[in-house]
Amino acid sequence: MIHRILFVILVGVLGIFAMSCTGEKTADSSSTIAQDPEQKMQGSPLYVEVSTIYEGGTDSTVEGRCNIDTTNPSVHQTCTVRIPELRLHFSGLSFKIGTSSADTCAQISFQPYYYQRSSSAAYLPYGTTSIDCSATPPANAGCYGGAAPALLKTDFPGFKGLYFLPAVSLTGTFTVPSSNSRIKDADYDSFSTNVDTCNNLSSSQRATPTGTATTYYSGSNMYIDYAVSCNDVWANSQYSITLTIADDDSENTDYGATIDEYYDWGD
Repeated sequence: MIHRILFVILVGVLGIFAMSCTGEKTADSSSTIAQDPEQKMQGSPLYVEVSTIYEGGTDSTVEGRCNIDTTNPSVHQTCTVRIPELRLHFSGLSFKIGTSSADTCAQISFQPYYYQRSSSAAYLPYGTTSIDCSATPPANAGCYGGAAPALLKTDFPGFKGLYFLPAVSLTGTFTVPSSNSRIKDADYDSFSTNVDTCNNLSSSQRATPTGTATTYYSGSNMYIDYAVSCNDVWANSQYSITLTIADDDSENTDYGATIDEYYDWGD
C-alpha cells in the first residue's frame, strides 16, 4: 500500500559518496557497471529501477538501475540515468523501488523531483487566471514544475512524497505521466520540454534564475531531486539514493545544443 508523506529525510553523508548505476548512458564516468545488474539490484537493501513505456503501449524498457552496494561502506548513493529524449518525452516514467530485506528497511520513502517556477504574485502559468506564487513556499501547485505535481496531483504541495512498508510488499512502483501528455498548449514552450521529468540542472546553476525554455526561480529548497530513502523499525535512517534523470540528444551525445529537440536544462 502506498502512502503520502509531507517530507522525506535523507541519510546524512559523512564519508565519500559512491555510485552504483547502470543504464544506456551515465553522465558520471565514475559509476560502477555491474556484471549482473538485475541480480545485484535484487540483493540490495535499497534500489530503484527506472523504465519507460510509450503512451498507449504495454511494453516497458528498463533505462537504468541504481542500488546500494553492500561491498561499499557508503550508505548514500548517487546515480544518473540517461534516456533518449524522444522516448522520454512520449513515455511514462516508472520508478520501481524496493529492498531485499524488510528487517533492514521497514519503511521506504520516495521523494519525486520538483522545482518552483516563480516567486511572483504576477506569474500566470498557462490555463490559470488567478495565482499567487509570492508566498514562502507557495501553496498553489501551479507555481511548481517537475514530477511531484503530476504524481501527487491535488495532494501536492501539501504532500511532497510517498512511502510504502516492505513488510507488506518489498517493492513499490510509481509512474509519472509523459511530458507530452502534460502539454497544455502546443505553443506553450515551457511544457514542450523534458524538464518535468529531467532534474539535471547542475548545482552551480541552481543559484541563478533561468528562463531559457522554462521558468525556474532560484533559492533554498526550490529545486528538489528525486530521492529514495529507508528507515529501520526504530525510524532510524539506513540508506538513501539521490537520482538524476537526464535525456540523451543523440546516440553518441549526452547533450548538444544544436540537436536538443526537447530541452532538459541543457546538460
